[in-house]
Amino acid sequence: MKKSLTIQPNLIALAAAAMLPALAFAASEGDSHHGSIADLKWPWINFLLYVVGMYFLLRGVIANGWRARAERIANEASRGERELAAATAALSAMRERQTKLPAEKAAIARTLTAEAQAEAAKTISDAEQRAIEIEKQAASRIVAEQQAAVQAIRRQVATKVLNASEQKIKSGISVENDRKIRQGTGNSLLQLKVS
Repeated sequence: MKKSLTIQPNLIALAAAAMLPALAFAASEGDSHHGSIADLKWPWINFLLYVVGMYFLLRGVIANGWRARAERIANEASRGERELAAATAALSAMRERQTKLPAEKAAIARTLTAEAQAEAAKTISDAEQRAIEIEKQAASRIVAEQQAAVQAIRRQVATKVLNASEQKIKSGISVENDRKIRQGTGNSLLQLKVS
């Protein structure tokens, strides 16, 4: 966080007041005589008062400014050290991971191969179970169709027997012929039942 140096209005007024004698002296034409060291007494006193006044007025501001600057530099340096340590740790972690990449790649390949084999085995098992179910369904259909065919044949035989019997009755068959026809029909029905 940056701290700005603020100059107090009193300080500006004091500095301006301290400079007035020097400005007044510079503006005057001065004497025609040559200056001596004694003539410099008042400007030196003025200058020393100015320096002492400025010291007392600015020592807190300047000291705080230097302190804030030192703290800011120390904070930036410690932040830089932390960032450097974090970057170094990240770099070493990346290098370590880079050395482990072939093993990690091989482990992933093994895992994928094992999963693929397990999936293939599961798919084959599912297909075999489905084939068994289809075979059972087909066998059930075959049995049902055989029974339906036997029923249809029996109906046809019964219809033919009835038709033949009706024709025989109408044509007036003898008792002996009637018995032969019935026995033949019964035998046909028995053969159908056995098969």
